Amino acid sequence: MEDGTTTNAAFNKGEANILDESAFFSIPKAPEGYKSGFIGIIGRPNVGKSTLMNYMVGQKIAITSPVAQTTRNRLRGILTTPEAQMIFVDTPGIHKPHHQLGEVLVKNAQIAIESVDLVLFVVDGAVDSGGGDRYIVDILSRTKTPVMLGMNKIDLRTSDSQQIDESYRQLAEPYNWPIVKFSALTGEGVEALQQLLSDRLEPGPYYYPPDYVTDQPERFIMGELIREQILLLTREEVPHSVAVTIDMV
Repeated sequence: MEDGTTTNAAFNKGEANILDESAFFSIPKAPEGYKSGFIGIIGRPNVGKSTLMNYMVGQKIAITSPVAQTTRNRLRGILTTPEAQMIFVDTPGIHKPHHQLGEVLVKNAQIAIESVDLVLFVVDGAVDSGGGDRYIVDILSRTKTPVMLGMNKIDLRTSDSQQIDESYRQLAEPYNWPIVKFSALTGEGVEALQQLLSDRLEPGPYYYPPDYVTDQPERFIMGELIREQILLLTREEVPHSVAVTIDMV
């Protein structure tokens, strides 16, 4: 990767650099005025949070599936540009929990909100806002962390989008949250989103080597890719609480 930066051109090319502890001893000093920070990607299940993070870092590091609560861990994706290093924290979808696993996953997402520098609240911009979005707004209204509202899936919109825009404007306006529209699937609007996120970060150092795209070890990524296939290829016969352990690589 040229200039020690990750780019969307590398998407799906298998060029990921993952955790190598020795590399942390050679992290370069950031130039004057450089920005960095942690950005929590928050939203309901299946609004495209993991797809968005994969697109922004340029490679697939987070698994996706139609099954709600596919994301279990606070996986970090790292995008390093000449202006900023953005560390995206992908979180489990937030919803009113109905069982113990749901309570744990939602608690993890709530912890992430308080431990990042900026929150990107992702919604399904192809449909009107609903009760699930209002539930998250109630949670975010109590945090001092800056929030942006990201309307994903604009590629799925019909011509009647004014009502959709208005429903989300009503959510964001009382808190002065900026709104940005994009498609994590096609990439439309993602570059503008990245710039807005970068602009809102404070000056800071490189937290990770510039060519890294995640802080997770290879064994973890491999296990997640296996779990993704289990979720995609099975239904009721396999519990949603399935987990993968790799004994040998």
